[in-house]
Amino acid sequence: MNSFMYYFSKLVQRKADPILESITPVIRDDISAELNLEYRGDDGNPLKVDVYRGKKYAESGAKLPVIIMVHGGGLYTGNQTIEYNLCQLLAIRGFLVFAISYRLMDDATLMQEIADVAAGFRYVDKHLQDYNGDRDRVNVVAESAGAYLSIYTVAIHRSQALWEKINCRTSTLNIRKMACFSGMYYTDKLDLIGVLYPQQIFKEMRKDKEFMKLMNPENPEIINILPPMHLTSSDVDFLGKYTLSFADALKRAGNKCKVMFYRGNKELTHAFPAQKSFLPESIEVLDDVTKFFQED
Repeated sequence: MNSFMYYFSKLVQRKADPILESITPVIRDDISAELNLEYRGDDGNPLKVDVYRGKKYAESGAKLPVIIMVHGGGLYTGNQTIEYNLCQLLAIRGFLVFAISYRLMDDATLMQEIADVAAGFRYVDKHLQDYNGDRDRVNVVAESAGAYLSIYTVAIHRSQALWEKINCRTSTLNIRKMACFSGMYYTDKLDLIGVLYPQQIFKEMRKDKEFMKLMNPENPEIINILPPMHLTSSDVDFLGKYTLSFADALKRAGNKCKVMFYRGNKELTHAFPAQKSFLPESIEVLDDVTKFFQED
C-alpha cells in the first residue's frame, strides 16, 4: 500500500470505528430481528448476518420477497449492522431482509471481499426458506462500495469469464433486481478513487489485462448481464457523477434502469437513503424501490 493510501485508510477507520462501535440497533416493536448470526466464508473466515421481517408479515404465513443488503464503507470500514434502520424500513414494506457482512480491505483482498459477499448469497440461498422467503423474488440493495461488490457478485453468477478470474463459490440464487444508493461503480476514472484504489485493491492482478478489462463495469461481459437496476444519488453526493455515468451506460446496453437523482438539496449527501433514512426524500426513494421490486 502506498503511503498516501495507508494514511487515507487509517483516517477513514479512525473516524468511522468509534461510530460503528457505538451503534446499538434499536429494533422497532413491529419488527422481528435476529442479529449477528454467524457463518463461514470460503476461507473459513467468520462472517455475520442480520435478518429482519415485519412481524405482521412473519405471522401471515405468506411467502416474502427477499432483499440482500450489502453495506458500504469504501471497502475499508463498515459492517452489516450499520444498515439496521434501512433494513427495518424495508422489512415493514413486506420484505425479508438479510444484511450480510464481508471482510474489510486491511484483512482481505478485493477478490476475498467479493467471495465474502458471494458467501452471503449462499447463506441466503440456504436459509431463506427458514423465514418463508420467496426464491423467485430475490433482490439486492446496496450502498456505496457495497454496490460495487454486489455488481461483481451478481456478475460472477452469470459470467463464466469473470468467475474464472475470481473463482469463488456461487449460489443457485437468481437475483431479480438491484437497487443501489450512491454506488462506487468505477475504479478507473481520473479522480481520487481512480488514482488511489487500483494499486491497493487489485495488487498483482493489475498485470492481468483481461482481468482489468472486466473491472470496468461497462464491459459488455458485466453490464449486459446485470438485472434491472434502480439507482439513487444527488448533486451533492461526491459519487453522484458515477451514478449518472453508470445509468447512461446501462441504458446504452439496453438494460432496464430507473434513476432518482436529486438536485439542489444539501441534506441529500452520500448514500442518504441509507444514512439519513428519516428524510422525506429517503422515504420517497424507498417507496419507489419497493414499487420497482414489485413490478413484473
